Amino acid sequence: MAAYQIFLGEEPLLLATMGMILFAAAYGVLHRDVVQASWRPLLKGLGIAAAVCAPIILIPIYYQFAGPQSYKSVLHGDNAGNSPLALLSFAERSLIAGNEVRANSLSLNPTEQNAFYGWPLVALAFAIVVRLWEHALVKALAFTAVAAAILSMGPKIRIPLTDTVYSGPWALLAHKPLFESVIEGRVAMICAPALGMLLAIAVDKLAATRQLGTQYVGLLAVSMALIPIIPAPLKAVDRATVPAFFTDGTYKSYVRAGESIVPAPARRPRRGGAPALADRRRPRLQDAGRLFQRPLRRRPHRHLRRPAPLHLQHAAGRPLHRCDPDHRQELAGAGQGRLRVLARGRAGDRAAAPRRQAPRGGGEAGGAPR
Repeated sequence: MAAYQIFLGEEPLLLATMGMILFAAAYGVLHRDVVQASWRPLLKGLGIAAAVCAPIILIPIYYQFAGPQSYKSVLHGDNAGNSPLALLSFAERSLIAGNEVRANSLSLNPTEQNAFYGWPLVALAFAIVVRLWEHALVKALAFTAVAAAILSMGPKIRIPLTDTVYSGPWALLAHKPLFESVIEGRVAMICAPALGMLLAIAVDKLAATRQLGTQYVGLLAVSMALIPIIPAPLKAVDRATVPAFFTDGTYKSYVRAGESIVPAPARRPRRGGAPALADRRRPRLQDAGRLFQRPLRRRPHRHLRRPAPLHLQHAAGRPLHRCDPDHRQELAGAGQGRLRVLARGRAGDRAAAPRRQAPRGGGEAGGAPR
């Protein structure tokens, strides 16, 4: 199963391994006699597993890390950790309490909302740990959940509503092999099985008691903690119609060998973004939500041989391509405001206009070529 999981996805296997190591370490400290009785069978089993997996995965792993077109890590910065508030909040897709604005402000993006367990579940887990603290299993599970939550905050832990920043334990792992490619916010997923086992232990204790009042109150608390975080159905929306400029192949007449039409990148991050992203120093793109256009000089004595070209430029200043003005409005809608028109020329300007590039870095559209 471990070899099969490597082909399905290595990161979940790494996170599962981290969770088991955290739990085993905590439980071993609490029950040293169990460690003495089980370390030999454990090592024997790990050896057999390695002998079975090695022939299957060695060559693929070699090609992944040392073969052609391989890479060593996925760069994602040092501030991709969770905000402490994310652990107490609800994800955007939570059935009852989901809030898109708040969830997006506490996460990198909607796909990275990994720590949103909600304050009712966190409060219930805390109550279970306090009530059943005498059990070593509960202590080990509590340690696993807390350690994973702290690790998921990244190498720099930012205290909410303050400018205070502390160095987190993830800093010890951030630049180690394999860990350097892990988005640390995903480590919070280790908390899920630990919290689930705490709830299972609590429900088992409730089922064993004969006090109906205690059972009703306990099961009501479990329901109130879980119902808000039930995932809501995915939203289905209609996609914008692809412009006929692309669907009917008109674009091919404007693309020469070795050229391509490249869309502008996504919009800039929302204002007041995630606390984890607050100190990023990325250069901001110019506002590409507008279309700028300025006509070139007219040359009435020249015969129009071809449609007037439009010079499109990436918001960061890199020229994209030119297109027929008949498709100007259509392309503007397709780009949803992410392309801007630098200049519009007539057929007589073919020799000059297509070869000129707009000035870089300017806040306005390029003018007519001289």
